[in-house]
Amino acid sequence: IQEVPHDKALELSRDSERMIWILKFLQVVDQGIDTLQLEKSERLSPDVQLDLIDLVGRVTTSHEKKSALVNAIKASDTDALAKLGLDFQGRELKIVRTMPRTGDAVSFSANMESQGTNRVFAMASCIKDVVDNGYVVMIDEMEIGLHYKISRFLLDLFNDPKRNHKGAQMVATTHKSNLLDQNFMRPDQ
Repeated sequence: IQEVPHDKALELSRDSERMIWILKFLQVVDQGIDTLQLEKSERLSPDVQLDLIDLVGRVTTSHEKKSALVNAIKASDTDALAKLGLDFQGRELKIVRTMPRTGDAVSFSANMESQGTNRVFAMASCIKDVVDNGYVVMIDEMEIGLHYKISRFLLDLFNDPKRNHKGAQMVATTHKSNLLDQNFMRPDQ
């Protein structure tokens, strides 16, 4: 599981149930997060730019059109992209927090959040698919960049047949012996 898949924000916007699930997942370790929002962005994220350039390289044979598309992508010129046949609207994922002292709601770009919050966001999207479909997920050194609470939440999720009704499995490595509690996990796990 890598860093935040910001281009997945478009997918999230179409599925409010998924967005709520991911929000609750994030709130396990950061109760200061109130909601998630998608806002129109003037710039295409670097992830989206690379994906679009890769796509253009595979589907466009005209060198002239390919060059024009790549230049428009690098400039985040959505109008030029639309004229060249690639209608794309840039969006940016925002995390809304309430400031403790003032009570004001402030939104931050997901890019400005901590590495841990970004990793949890990336994991939430993946874990939702794994649990919903009964897949297997592999996580190397699950404690890196993650709070103990989220690691424990993941273990609880996969061990709870009510929430993991399709029998999804997680294979993980860890150096944290406190996650290997025999009162919580069976010896064979």
